[in-house]
Amino acid sequence: MQDCIKDADKCAKEIIKETYNTNKFESKIAFHYGKINYFKNKSGFYNELTVVGKPLTELFRLESISENERINYFVKYRYIDNWNSDLNNDTYWELEEIKEIPEKLKGTDYQYFQTNKYWRLK
Repeated sequence: MQDCIKDADKCAKEIIKETYNTNKFESKIAFHYGKINYFKNKSGFYNELTVVGKPLTELFRLESISENERINYFVKYRYIDNWNSDLNNDTYWELEEIKEIPEKLKGTDYQYFQTNKYWRLK
């Protein structure tokens, strides 16, 4: 599972890097984890899966408050997690201040979320 998280983190950073400060569009990433269930749709017309679970509801709520050009995720407490930040020739990821969720999000128990901002140094 740890490899999946690292791969998702790397992919999210690449998406933000490619779309950062462009005229095309803005991207935002909402990260969340947890157990979900897949069910095969019995419509019979085509192979389709339905995905259900509390993490999916929470992810949908997180996306509604996520900030553009950033990687966003819920945190349980007001401290900075040791997030995998990059510092190399041309990029830097800044851990932003943990923010209080402005109002109770239906279907979640979280009070805080964090955004990580990308800076292009060159």
